[in-house]
Amino acid sequence: MKQDVPSLQHAVNLIGALSIGLADRIVAETEALIGAGANASAALILIGSRPDMTIDDLRHGVKLTHSATVRTVIRLNDAGLVEKHSGEDGRSVYLRLSPKGKRDMARVLKLRERILEVALADLSQAELKQFGALAARVIPNVVLENVSVDAICRLCDGKVCPDATCPLTPERDARDCAESRRKTAVPA
Repeated sequence: MKQDVPSLQHAVNLIGALSIGLADRIVAETEALIGAGANASAALILIGSRPDMTIDDLRHGVKLTHSATVRTVIRLNDAGLVEKHSGEDGRSVYLRLSPKGKRDMARVLKLRERILEVALADLSQAELKQFGALAARVIPNVVLENVSVDAICRLCDGKVCPDATCPLTPERDARDCAESRRKTAVPA
């Protein structure tokens, strides 16, 4: 018996359930793999994707308070996954992955890829490309004004989706430009 085409409301509901289900599974399984607490896998990927990231930059990407981000970094550092380096001003702390952190980042990305492959296995290559094209059109609509673009991409594989092909690059560039102008503005 052929399955009926869902109504628009049903289709929207299914997309919402798919989004939440995939996000929950990816987060649960990647966090279990790393074993360094909540947000560890996202922090690893963000730090690995943007070496010399500050704790403040990371905080926006993992959507945590400054103190919760510091605790996450401490757990990652204690697990030998992240190295902290002092900035020139002595106050700033820059984060880099250790060799073990780089290996674990690769393991997280591979697990994420397997989860997505299993979830999307029933789609043909043409359907998968079409689904990807539709997702690229929709993703910019989910970025909230006060949320870092890195928060949306916190578990993305940057090698597969470099800035040149990322649908969120124009959004990130606009925010970076606005932030730069804000930091360099001369008070009146």
